[in-house]
Amino acid sequence: QSSSPRLGLVFLPVWFLCVAGDWLQGPYVYALYQAYGLARADIALLFVGGFGASMAFGTVVGSWVDSLGRKRGCQLYCV
Repeated sequence: QSSSPRLGLVFLPVWFLCVAGDWLQGPYVYALYQAYGLARADIALLFVGGFGASMAFGTVVGSWVDSLGRKRGCQLYCV
């Protein structure tokens, strides 16, 4: 019997909490940049640069994690 459904029930709630925590910091980072006196255009460039870096490195890291294994990849993500 496959353990995939059980893994999904355990993995997905934990993954959701990790991702939600990451998403929730966005408005606070924006406010922090504003408090440091950065212009709105500069803040936008920082956010776009961050998303672009995630897109570029995410594909490479995704392949690398596939070679490590999903369990080890999930553990590394949470560290």
